[in-house]
Amino acid sequence: MGRIVSLPEKVVLKIAAGEVIFRPQSVIKELIENAIDARATSIHIEIRKGGKKMIQVSDNGIGMDGDDLKICFLSHTTSKIRSTEDLEKIDTLGFRGEALASIAAVSKLRISSRPHNSELGHLIEVVAGEIVQFTEIGMEKGTQVRVSDLFFTLPARRKFLRSDQWETKLVLEKVRQYAFAYPEIRFILKIDGRESLNLRDSGEKERILQLSGMKKDDLIVIEGGRYPVHVRGYLPEPERMNEGNSIIYVNKRPVTDRKIAGLIRDHYGGRTPFSLLFLDVAPEFYDVNVHPAKSEVRFQDHRYLADLINQVVSRNVKPRIKTTQPMLIAEEIQGLDRFFQFHKSYILVETSRGLVIIDQHAAHERIIYENIMKGGDPGQPLLFPISVELDEEKMELLRKNQEVLTNFGIKTKEFGQRTIVIETIPSSAELGAEDILALFEDLTKIKEERTEIARTIACHSAIKANTPLSGDEMANLVDQLFQCSDPYHCPHGRPTLFQIEIGELENRLGR
Repeated sequence: MGRIVSLPEKVVLKIAAGEVIFRPQSVIKELIENAIDARATSIHIEIRKGGKKMIQVSDNGIGMDGDDLKICFLSHTTSKIRSTEDLEKIDTLGFRGEALASIAAVSKLRISSRPHNSELGHLIEVVAGEIVQFTEIGMEKGTQVRVSDLFFTLPARRKFLRSDQWETKLVLEKVRQYAFAYPEIRFILKIDGRESLNLRDSGEKERILQLSGMKKDDLIVIEGGRYPVHVRGYLPEPERMNEGNSIIYVNKRPVTDRKIAGLIRDHYGGRTPFSLLFLDVAPEFYDVNVHPAKSEVRFQDHRYLADLINQVVSRNVKPRIKTTQPMLIAEEIQGLDRFFQFHKSYILVETSRGLVIIDQHAAHERIIYENIMKGGDPGQPLLFPISVELDEEKMELLRKNQEVLTNFGIKTKEFGQRTIVIETIPSSAELGAEDILALFEDLTKIKEERTEIARTIACHSAIKANTPLSGDEMANLVDQLFQCSDPYHCPHGRPTLFQIEIGELENRLGR
């Protein structure tokens, strides 16, 4: 008998579930999409223990009858498509018929549903893919899905879930993503019995302001495009931006696209602002059927898309960047030679307009970051090279980033299967052995992000708070800061300085 066998259906389903359902957040994503596709105007979500113990999503959508309920959790059963031609014109969030089957294979699933044209609903309970109950019940119109004991059939997968707090944070992020895109839908989220979100249906801008906490004047609305892509978005005023995530939607589907996110960062000096970008794309121009979780899409012409987004963002953002006050600060400070240190962490500079306070760590971070990003750093050799032991995953990440690290002045050599020897560090960095080890601990967590690597190196290399500086050192630091392309923000987007004008000081003192 040959060694190759056909896997049992239960095993196949568990393997497939691992490609679609990674954690409670994945379940929330799939159930919210089902509710949206069911034309719900109200979605209630409840989780317990980060979603590990229980997830429940209720909606007032079109519902399912008993016949549909009996098969909805089976693999590749869907109401969205009928033929391969339908894949070319997908206008729903779900379409493969894999989500409920994947969830049912690794949890205890309970679904109750009542269509709008029926007086009664039906309830089905499925444990590890097997029906244990099916009955007729009285209920409100719509559907309720309850998922309990996620991954109880896959203990190894359950062990890889993080803390309840972390999983809850991821769930909240996912709910917010859909709430931003569907302001016409009411979203309610309860976490361990306490209401965390209650968003009534509203207009798009109102929902964004409500969820983001931003003020109306902080938002720049962008819009433009031409067939087959129309771009609409909300970006922050550069002078009042907060570090956050760039959330990208393709036909209201949240997707991950590092290149597009990078374009947004480029317009904010390498910082990542909270922003929303909605791309309305003709169906024939993109393919969503390239990732099991539908979190990535493939565009027919990504360069065309990137050029279009660049044009729209440039047209709307650049004219509104306010530089008058920062430029005045730069002009006034350069050339001064009197600097004072406050709490060994801040540099104080008196100007004709008032007092400028500079965060020495943030300022030095910006200087190092821009030097590193220039690349071509040969690095400074360590007198005593440092050995670091890494696990297999971190070793692989380091290998992937080796070219970038070498360009930034960090050279390493593998010594055996799990050990590296650090031979050089960036020329602009002043690091002790403990600092270098801490730096590499963080570097081995970064997957593939050149700017993130540079930010991490800069953060570890910069002068720390509570470090005394001489007058010459402060003058040199300030001089280098104002030679940077963006001296007003650290690489993470935080301000490096701010000014208290004399008029504001007099007002505060009642003069």
